[in-house]
Amino acid sequence: MSGQGSAEQVGVLKLTLHGQLVGYLAGFQGGRNILTFADRFKGDATRFTFSLVTHPAFPRAEKKYTLKTSFIFFPTLPKICPAL
Repeated sequence: MSGQGSAEQVGVLKLTLHGQLVGYLAGFQGGRNILTFADRFKGDATRFTFSLVTHPAFPRAEKKYTLKTSFIFFPTLPKICPAL
């Protein structure tokens, strides 16, 4: 092995809500998708609700869904909106 790996194409989508940066969704060529939240968005107690499953009032929000970690999905996008 020469130490040179093959490059994987990545598409990045900047997510904003009412002009506030929410985070980024990165889609990799192999189908893996990573959703990360901006630190400022995570720390803002008055932020707009991005998804009901990440809202503090949602049942088990602390255990199952948290803004503290990245969501990694393969090969589909996260179900932020059940209608999608």
